[in-house]
Amino acid sequence: MCLTVYKILIMIILFDIYFYIVHRILHHKSIYKYIHKIHHKYNETVFLATEYSHFLEYTFANLVPIMFFMLFSSYSIDLIIIWITISMISVYENHSGYSIIYDFQDYH
Repeated sequence: MCLTVYKILIMIILFDIYFYIVHRILHHKSIYKYIHKIHHKYNETVFLATEYSHFLEYTFANLVPIMFFMLFSSYSIDLIIIWITISMISVYENHSGYSIIYDFQDYH
């Protein structure tokens, strides 16, 4: 049990670092208006705004880390599904307009 929690924490930390870097790149002035601005056009604070993004953004910010853990780690598919579920709950909460947990979304 402790090892499982440890592995999930490792995935969360690695994904957060990766996502932060990709998100900062997406805010660079040379590509923001072409890719990430689509996500910021959605003005409603509903969880579906999370999925409203350019294909390249969705691919590199969301799918690449999932595929990485599935292909290159020894983690079980059950563990990866738990991590994806936790990540989805977190990101949906961030875009919902409510702050159930501490909300970092307002600081980007």
